[in-house]
Amino acid sequence: MKPYRDARSKIFLFCGMIAPLILGITVLVVGYITPGYNPISDSVSLMGTPEQPYAWLLSSGYWVYGVLMCFGAYGLNRIFINVPQIKPLSKLLGIHALGTILLVVFPDSTTSFYREMIHNFVSAIAYAPLLAMIYIFRNFTRDNPSFSRLRSFGLLVLIVNIPIPFVHIIGPLSVIGGLLQRVLCACSFVWLRLAFFSAYKKQYSLVSDTGERSQLSPVEATRHMSTGLTDIKVGHILQKNHRY
Repeated sequence: MKPYRDARSKIFLFCGMIAPLILGITVLVVGYITPGYNPISDSVSLMGTPEQPYAWLLSSGYWVYGVLMCFGAYGLNRIFINVPQIKPLSKLLGIHALGTILLVVFPDSTTSFYREMIHNFVSAIAYAPLLAMIYIFRNFTRDNPSFSRLRSFGLLVLIVNIPIPFVHIIGPLSVIGGLLQRVLCACSFVWLRLAFFSAYKKQYSLVSDTGERSQLSPVEATRHMSTGLTDIKVGHILQKNHRY
């Protein structure tokens, strides 16, 4: 990973780091203050139906999250410009962010089947790219031991999210559908926050440096006491007669 192009650019990574936290707090608060809402059995989307008194607050959380994550996607593409694999990741993250914003435009409905189906489709557009991003991230960092824990956590996230489309379809699961949805989605958002945190703190390199090391040529200097001249050998090339 090349040095940061500009220290101020890290603000974009900070946006991506705090976005999941803001959305998580919004979901918890709206679920708590919405009358008659059961966070154990009811989905998150039910809080955003037009008849709910605090649907606007959930929509605001979606908007803020989407905008901040767009900044985060831009930051990844801007800061890690010399990492080719970052482009598909930033694009998927951008689709995820825009899909989240579309949830405001197409809220869930308890009175219209078609609106409910459109909302479910938009939800898939918003969430599937995030899982795809985790999968791609695991692939292109598989040779970098610095990301072993994040890769392992990413694999766990992908596995536990397999049943999420069936949470509210299968009878026994629907009783705790809201809780399962929150837990499964929370795993993905925690992973996303950790990934941005790692990039923001610059704790790891997004590319393995073993390849860069292998390209370095050995340098050997030999000083001749009689003449005061130094022969410098770079790789297999001998550069003679350097005086110091």
